[in-house]
Amino acid sequence: MKESLSRVVLSHINAADPEGKSIAGPYGIYGYPTLVLVDAEGRTIDRWIEYSRDRFLNTLDEALGDLTLLEDKRARHEQAPSAKDAAALGRDHQSRRQHEEALAYFRAAQRLGQGTGRDYSYRIFAVLARRSLMKLRDPETFAEVKAAADAVLSAETRSPVAALNVCGSMASMARRSGRDSLMAHYLRTGIEAAEAAGEEMLIRRAKTMASDYALYVEKDTARAAMLMKAAFPANWEDDVQYLLAYSHWCSNKAGHLEESRALGERAVSL
Repeated sequence: MKESLSRVVLSHINAADPEGKSIAGPYGIYGYPTLVLVDAEGRTIDRWIEYSRDRFLNTLDEALGDLTLLEDKRARHEQAPSAKDAAALGRDHQSRRQHEEALAYFRAAQRLGQGTGRDYSYRIFAVLARRSLMKLRDPETFAEVKAAADAVLSAETRSPVAALNVCGSMASMARRSGRDSLMAHYLRTGIEAAEAAGEEMLIRRAKTMASDYALYVEKDTARAAMLMKAAFPANWEDDVQYLLAYSHWCSNKAGHLEESRALGERAVSL
């Protein structure tokens, strides 16, 4: 990580404040966190949206491997299509919320990158999931997202984090669209992936999935509450962040409004 970051000058811009808007505006920032790699003159080399530490570092390494300007990558790809250029252009469109363009480029990257060890199935899923949020009850739309999710889960190069992200997203989308059996399937798959990885952070996430399974599949609110608390670190009752998280869970999932209010008040007192 240090080696990758030593090659760039990091600058954090809050695009919500006036000064940040004046800087972020010309780059067309539509969502957070958007990462923009620029040269000394401020010209864009690469840009992407990322929440995962590992994928951020992987994408940064890929971007640093080719410091060609983004506009030149586009021209080069038109002349001689390549997986790397298609992926860079897909990241650009994804960060601008241009879902159809991003999807086309990521699918091209997946096709052109066969046999290279690079896999863009998670990027394809992420774009499809974002694009389809308002149309989940449409059978064809959901089937397309599900196929993309299953492609990620079956990929040999998938990471445990990617598997958990996909399973968590699919379980949520299945629940909201009334597909309870699929929700249960993806919750179980996510739990199994986390437990197989054996990493503490992933085990905590597995416990939150187990809590959802207990709540929505087994209809056991008491067990769900126990598992949710088990996902938090020791002494979580003295931490504002976890108090608010559990208060939110109580009100939005379990329907325990009085407990939610009491937890919120304790968080305020701290």
